[in-house]
Amino acid sequence: MVKLVNRAKMSTTTTGTGSISLVAAEDGYQTFADAGVTAGDLVSYVIEDGNSWEIGNGAYTGVPSVSLGLSSSLFNVSGENASWVQRTVDLSAYAGATVRLVFKHQVAATGTSYYADLQLDQIAVDGTLYDFESSVHSFETTTSGSYTNYTDAVFSTLGTGTTGERWQRDAGGTPSSNTGLTTGGDSTTYYVYTESSSPTDLGDIFWLRSPEITLSGDVGNLTFYEARLGDTIGTLDVYVDVTEVSYPTLQRSVTESSNSGSAISLSGDAKVFVTATVNELYPYTSKTVSINHTLESNVEYETGSGTTINNGITLTVPSSSQLTVNTYTEKRPL
Repeated sequence: MVKLVNRAKMSTTTTGTGSISLVAAEDGYQTFADAGVTAGDLVSYVIEDGNSWEIGNGAYTGVPSVSLGLSSSLFNVSGENASWVQRTVDLSAYAGATVRLVFKHQVAATGTSYYADLQLDQIAVDGTLYDFESSVHSFETTTSGSYTNYTDAVFSTLGTGTTGERWQRDAGGTPSSNTGLTTGGDSTTYYVYTESSSPTDLGDIFWLRSPEITLSGDVGNLTFYEARLGDTIGTLDVYVDVTEVSYPTLQRSVTESSNSGSAISLSGDAKVFVTATVNELYPYTSKTVSINHTLESNVEYETGSGTTINNGITLTVPSSSQLTVNTYTEKRPL
């Protein structure tokens, strides 16, 4: 179904002839999203760039509906568990955004602080595995337990060793007795853990964060292994720190232009209008569609793309052709 789009006009800083990044609504107009265009819609667009112009159809990507900064907790677990467990966190809401994975461990409020060596391993997201077997993968840690707010925290590069009051990369078990498992999360050797020996106090907070990761459009889940052997483990929370949200994009398939029907080369100061979604009219590649009509014997039916069919109820639209569903021409013998 065609959907009309009202007062949708946005600026772009894109140059050249490729897909367009849409920056902001022009004064007196709406963004495409505010006008009702949704991710995946195919739209009819007009580009104006000085005296140059272009008309065409294109796919709109949409943007992640998330805010910059630290998310709410996406995973929480408390208390002791003396075995490795793989956990899963849904990150689909952050598809396309640039983020850091953030792990927060808070030592319990009562007990003995050095019985709180929590371990993590095999952190995987978007096809990348951080297994800590040969490096720290640019992860960072706080080196003081006093940072209650992530935004105030000061981070240093994750190290390998047993220095207290921070996350560390290690192997073979944590130093304090009755804490930590001796292997990694998937029968591996290395892991990261919170070294809760002196000067750690009860209630201290350890922050660990990944390098910045630009998530793909189909990111799916974050997975990781965690182990909590120790009487005063406390709680583990997982967040994402959103550092950049990508602009929505519009692909370009030109039907008319001031450049003899080819894409115009954008200057970086163009304006883009959208007037309607045109999902049913967009070129498909080998897409089978149904014709809502009873076909008669000895009658040929011709689609708008020139495809002729006889006595069938489905047809395959060839690559780069266009089809208006339920529009056909009957060719009857004289």
